[in-house]
Amino acid sequence: MVGCGNSELVCAIYGLELINEGVIRDGGEVVHHPSAATPLGPGLCYFPSDRVTDGLVLGRPIRENVSMTALDLPTHSRRGVLQRGSERRAIQSIVGRLKLPPPQFERTVTNLSAGNRQKVPLERGLTREINVDVFAEPTVGIDVSAKTEVYNLMREVVATSAAIVLVSSDLPEAPHLLHGLYVMRRSRMAAELIGADINEPEVLAHFFCDDAQYAPSSRNAERRP
Repeated sequence: MVGCGNSELVCAIYGLELINEGVIRDGGEVVHHPSAATPLGPGLCYFPSDRVTDGLVLGRPIRENVSMTALDLPTHSRRGVLQRGSERRAIQSIVGRLKLPPPQFERTVTNLSAGNRQKVPLERGLTREINVDVFAEPTVGIDVSAKTEVYNLMREVVATSAAIVLVSSDLPEAPHLLHGLYVMRRSRMAAELIGADINEPEVLAHFFCDDAQYAPSSRNAERRP
């Protein structure tokens, strides 16, 4: 549910929120002092829920918004100088995957519809090798057709052996997308659900149960993230 602490959790993992306690591990290695400038190196990409404020530079073209996370790669820059030709070729192949016609990638993002704006940060995650994609509310504010395209992209990402962490308050979509689900309540993990247990009644039961009635088990133990 919105306000349960799920967004703050993923922001902390990505270095956008301060961490008071707890440990982040990447491939078994402890990540010390995470910052927004460092996660792309080990292959962690974050797609914020507020695309307009946090995920886009509205006055710049689609091309620049998509390529900005890959400018440090040798295919895009050489000795600190942007290679426009290689940048355009890379972006042209990417924008077609989400049905943005290649000629449109010089349009400014502010001129796009809400659904197409949503696609631009997703395309950004395709510009380099990513091991874990963190999607925060990726389908909020877009129509059914655009949602389908986002879901298809997620399936493509998983097919490449990357993992997805999905933060969503759209409860009906969860059973169709997730292999495992953590229910959060009051900024704590309230339950871990797997397989057939990922359904609306089960999620709501854990979310709304009172502390006095909640009996944690080894599988569904309320614990700090």
